[in-house]
Amino acid sequence: MESMRATEVFNDVNLKIIAIESVVCSHGKTNSSCRLYAKVEAIAVIVCSQHGVYALDMNSREIVLDQLKQDVPELGAILASLDHT
Repeated sequence: MESMRATEVFNDVNLKIIAIESVVCSHGKTNSSCRLYAKVEAIAVIVCSQHGVYALDMNSREIVLDQLKQDVPELGAILASLDHT
């Protein structure tokens, strides 16, 4: 199973940083054992400041924020909360 998630990693009055992560989990079972495999990998970082909201990939290149909102449904709710702070 593969999914993407948004995790708020830093938040103060002037700056919010959100990590976008890919999460992969799988498992297997044999007669004598069970195996679990999990991997979390950073995909992008979103920086929210007084100057705007920027999405950067892990090579520091700006990426389209709207695509991330489609791929990570909870991201829209996190970003919407910016208007209420």
